[in-house]
Amino acid sequence: MFKDYALNTDEVKSLNEFYEEQNDLSDEEIAATWNEEKPYKDIKTGYIQLTAKYRAVNEMLASTCMFDAQKNVDESLEPLIRQVGDYSWWKKNYKKM
Repeated sequence: MFKDYALNTDEVKSLNEFYEEQNDLSDEEIAATWNEEKPYKDIKTGYIQLTAKYRAVNEMLASTCMFDAQKNVDESLEPLIRQVGDYSWWKKNYKKM
């Protein structure tokens, strides 16, 4: 219901028109926008790794916000929660990345 409403607003229509007018980027142009320590071997690997990174960041934000919002939480858990909320921790410890 909201999606149908939003798609018919002038602001969303204008944004969609702008995006549709843009030229598609080549794989090389996409790869050139990535700022990583070492280059990805191909576009598929880059996409998968960046998707995993964004999922980890989303999880980090959700975990951190939830911890801060809780009452009567064991304060000794805070360092662990903060560490698990760090992308580098996920990159090092999550085996599916």
